[in-house]
Amino acid sequence: MTGVQTCALPISRELFTAQLAAVYRHTDQFFVKLLLLQYALLLIAMCWLAPMFGATNASGGGLIDWPTLVISGLITAIPVGLASVWPGHIVTRLAVAATQSLMSGLLIHATSGRLEAHFHIFGSLALLTFYRDWRVISAAFGIATADRFLRGLLWPESLYGGGHFEVWRCVEYIGWMAVQAGFLMMFVRTTLGEMQQNCETSAKAELNWQQTEDFAEKRTHETQSVIDELMDRMIKQNQQEQELRRLLDEAS
Repeated sequence: MTGVQTCALPISRELFTAQLAAVYRHTDQFFVKLLLLQYALLLIAMCWLAPMFGATNASGGGLIDWPTLVISGLITAIPVGLASVWPGHIVTRLAVAATQSLMSGLLIHATSGRLEAHFHIFGSLALLTFYRDWRVISAAFGIATADRFLRGLLWPESLYGGGHFEVWRCVEYIGWMAVQAGFLMMFVRTTLGEMQQNCETSAKAELNWQQTEDFAEKRTHETQSVIDELMDRMIKQNQQEQELRRLLDEAS
């Protein structure tokens, strides 16, 4: 490792940390908008689309599941509030991951286990890669896995719209989530490596530029010193010549 590389390491770490913090804060704001939109869409699904899924109340209208509506509102409010108080913090990121997984489960429940709603978690895992943090993906995957297994075991009609719990069906579902989560975490690792390499390159370029400026400034200072010394000598020589002429004039 050269001297430039050694000196550039602290600068590259600072650049990498600053860029990653900016990514976290920007992604927090993105998910605040997404979570609010997601809650609104869940409300629409429960109020207007429920009859299409065969869920009706006693009067024959759309069934509004108020507990689900309240719970979804609460779990949406938590990461939204944390994004305002602790933007870019690990707690906020994990809260967003948990909310995305839980909202996926609530969407499946609100649509009576429709197949289309089961794809929500796959989109959520993909969007969580914006954080470039493998812990966020693993947290979302873990919560979604626990939800699918426990709810399928204890309340299968909430997950599949009826019937009984099928172990292999659940294992297959979790397996596909695991495959996606694994590839996404590898992608995050690759992206972070590229970010770090770019920061190291920028740090080396900045350090080289600084060294070039320092060298130019040093050479300029040395040149100015030589010029000043020559000017002093010329002034002294001129003074000596004038003094010599004065003595000659007095002697004559």
